Amino acid sequence: MKRPTEIVQGLIESSGFAFDEIYENSIPPENRDASNVTQILLTESEDMPSDYGNSNFVRFNYGVYIQIFYSVETEVDTISSELSLMQFLESKGWLVTQSKPRMEDPDTHQIIKNLTVQKSMTLSEIANS
Repeated sequence: MKRPTEIVQGLIESSGFAFDEIYENSIPPENRDASNVTQILLTESEDMPSDYGNSNFVRFNYGVYIQIFYSVETEVDTISSELSLMQFLESKGWLVTQSKPRMEDPDTHQIIKNLTVQKSMTLSEIANS
């Protein structure tokens, strides 16, 4: 069984979205100040049972928080890339539940984009992931 962040990582890696590094849970300390690369950080935002039958849950709602730290040297059209990524994730059954405005990190001057995606999965889907 894969964790939700592992599933989303695999999808992002196959989506064609331009990035240099992708991490789950945290960015290693030695890579935190790397403003010359585009990094993606994936963390779980939701992990709750849902849909009950015979007093037992039969589905889980999973959420993944996606933080994109763009390289200060990026020449990528961020809006088009983000829209393509969101459409790709939706085509794979992940609902985009939140898209925050881009902001600039005051220290590194990187543009940061935050997204949250969610998917409801049956227990058999989870077991086969």
